[in-house]
Amino acid sequence: MSNQSNLKEYGILLTAIEVHGKEFSSRMRGYDADEVNLFLDQIIKDYQAFEHVITDLEKENKELKRKLNQSTPPIVPASLSASTPSSEQSPQIEDLLNRVRDLEFHCWGRTKG
Repeated sequence: MSNQSNLKEYGILLTAIEVHGKEFSSRMRGYDADEVNLFLDQIIKDYQAFEHVITDLEKENKELKRKLNQSTPPIVPASLSASTPSSEQSPQIEDLLNRVRDLEFHCWGRTKG
């Protein structure tokens, strides 16, 4: 995929080359051509910088997604992975279950379980 098509995905309509190549007609009382050209030069530099930033961010995003897909499952502390809750966890779990039941009753008028 070319850089230009990537930019179009972001709603960027012009490239630095297109801005640079734009020709304007002149009129008797038109704008100062040198001033316009200086301003367009600044815009071109910004576009080039934006293109580099977008390209770098796309590469970084791709690399992070690759690392995420290759990563191992998160490590769960033994205290949370045990099949039976400890005596310290039982009151907390019971409290959470009661809150869920109350929320279900409030939302649906009955509990789901």
